[in-house]
Amino acid sequence: MEEKKFNTLVAELQQRSAAKCYWLSVDETVSPRLTDSKLGGLPYWDLSLPYPRDSKGGLMALLAQVNFGKAHMRSPLPTKGMLQVFLSVDEAFLFGLDRDAEGRQSNFRVVYHETVSADVSAEDVAAIGMPQMTKETYSPVNGEYALRSRSGVSYMSMEDYRWGALLSGTVKDCFGETVDPEMPWDYLTGEENDRLRQLLQAPPLCHQMLGQPDFEQGDPRRKNRQYDTLLLQIDSDCPRDAEKGYRERVMWGDMGIGGFYINGEALLRRDFSDVLYAWECG
Repeated sequence: MEEKKFNTLVAELQQRSAAKCYWLSVDETVSPRLTDSKLGGLPYWDLSLPYPRDSKGGLMALLAQVNFGKAHMRSPLPTKGMLQVFLSVDEAFLFGLDRDAEGRQSNFRVVYHETVSADVSAEDVAAIGMPQMTKETYSPVNGEYALRSRSGVSYMSMEDYRWGALLSGTVKDCFGETVDPEMPWDYLTGEENDRLRQLLQAPPLCHQMLGQPDFEQGDPRRKNRQYDTLLLQIDSDCPRDAEKGYRERVMWGDMGIGGFYINGEALLRRDFSDVLYAWECG
C-alpha cells in the first residue's frame, strides 16, 4: 500500500476508535502512603469489613488501588472514594485467574470504598496479616509503587473483537474496497500490520482506566459482551536501567497484560460485584 493511503487509513482508524481514558504510570520518586494510588504494597482497608480471601481461605494481596479523591478523574469513574483490586497469591490460581468463575471473583476481588478514613493506620492494617506482592510471592507485581494519573486517548487494539468490523467499514468508506471482517489482517501486509499495531498501542510503561483495552492474544469479551467498559488494565512494566538492565516492576507471565472489565451501567451504579478478569501473555 502506498504511504499516503496507509497514513489516511491510520488517521481514520484512530479518529473512529479514539476513546478517552486515564493513563496510570509509576512514580519512583516517592514512597506511596497507605491511602495513595499505587501498585502492590500495604492496602488501605476499612477495618469494619472482612478482608478479601480466596477460595481456599487465604488472604489476598493488593494488586492496585486508585484513590479517586486524589486522582481527579471524572464520570463514569467515581470522583471520590477508592477502588482496589486484590489477587490470590496461591500458585494454584494463576494470579487469581479462574476461567470457570466468569465475573464471580473467587480468587480475585474488586472493592470500592465510598469513603477513605484518615483514622486507619498502617499498623492497624498490617495487623491483619495479609501478604504483599514481592519477588518472593507468586504475583505479577514485584514491590510497591506510587501511581500517577493523567487523561489521554486510546485506540482500538487489532485484537479487539470489533476490529474486523471497524477496519472493514473504514476501508469501504475511505477507498470503496471490501475487507472480510473475519479475516481483517489479510488486507495489509505483515509489515503494514506491525506498523499499524504500533501506531495504535498505548504509551510505553503505562497502565490504564477506561478507553480502549489492549490484548496479547485475544479479547475475552468476545463471548462476554456485557462487560463493555475497561475498569483497569495493568500491563507488564519493565523499565530499562542503564546499569541493571530491565527491571521487572510488573510481569504477567512472559510480558503479558491483565485486564478488568465491567458493564458500564454497573460502573455508574458503583456496583463492582460482577467484573470479568483475564490476563494473558504472548
